[in-house]
Amino acid sequence: AATEDFDNLCEYAEFDLKRGCDRKDELIIELRRRQLQDALHPASSEPPKELVLFAGIGGCSIGDREAGFDIRWLVEWDPLAAASLRQDHPKATIYSEDVTKFLDKCQQGCPGYPRGDNVEHLQSSPPCNGFSGINRGGANDEYNNSLSFQTVRATSILQPKTGSMENVPGLLFKKNIHYAIDILQGLIELDYSVRIAVHNCCHFGTPQKRERVIFTFARKDVRFPDMPIKTHQERGAVTLGDAIHDLQSIPCETTGSGIVKLTSGKLTYNHVASAERKNPCNQRKRQMENICLDTPIHAMTTQNSVFPNPLRPERTLSIRELARLFDLPDEKQLFGSYSAVRKQIGNSVPVKLAKAIATPILAVHQERR
Repeated sequence: AATEDFDNLCEYAEFDLKRGCDRKDELIIELRRRQLQDALHPASSEPPKELVLFAGIGGCSIGDREAGFDIRWLVEWDPLAAASLRQDHPKATIYSEDVTKFLDKCQQGCPGYPRGDNVEHLQSSPPCNGFSGINRGGANDEYNNSLSFQTVRATSILQPKTGSMENVPGLLFKKNIHYAIDILQGLIELDYSVRIAVHNCCHFGTPQKRERVIFTFARKDVRFPDMPIKTHQERGAVTLGDAIHDLQSIPCETTGSGIVKLTSGKLTYNHVASAERKNPCNQRKRQMENICLDTPIHAMTTQNSVFPNPLRPERTLSIRELARLFDLPDEKQLFGSYSAVRKQIGNSVPVKLAKAIATPILAVHQERR
């Protein structure tokens, strides 16, 4: 039956029950109403299909998958980062190409590329180096910053029900705020509602004090998602010691794949580190003094990712230990040189933050149509 017939059907059900029952049992009537509502407005049984732009090594996509999204398409131009995505999303289509060219092909309707009628959620993590407060200026900053507008372009082409975009708080600095305003205006002009919020990853169980700006947007024909729910306060947050303690007794290599067996008996990868200098400079000494096992570590970036190890002063934190600061699963293997993998991790989004953001968005998709 059509949706507009719902009230009439309820009236018929109520009439039939009243006619057949002397007691006019309201509970039975309400049950019949709910049965009719379930028939007319079924909840979606399949997970919503998601497209991820600027996927990196998969922090956001893993978190969104854990929340319940079906990660169907991922775009990442770095072939080594794209290779690591296959472990987490074996059934997804991975496009190792530039996002602008990918969207050109979507717009042209090329075979094998998503269409506007099958992307339900869009997630985007455009380059953040140009917006970062520690950035000293780079030759590609203007181009990289402009890639944030591809989020609006993808929304225009594919018209997803919901979307989210992640970046650094520097996007809201005075010198960069025009980018945020243009993105906001672009989404509003496409008839989307938008929320901009700043979240600290340590409030969601990540052992790192790392802030991120999150744009959440939804079409006007769907309910706007709630804010993510904090699971931790700064007191009681997951600490550096919590994250890495079990790796300290396991020998760490300086080269190679770093495949080791954890105390749980499972294998992990990339337990590789650099040796510390015997006579570190004063800046390094200060960094070593500021590392505390009993608190979340300060934000790791692509420029400060060679962290000292307070438990093993002869070496830095290993790649696996750094990956744990972003909640990346131990079974995930990363590819590239030591410095390249550090950069991949530094550009990543912590999995628990991504899951916290995705969970209330998923709830919107699960509501009755």
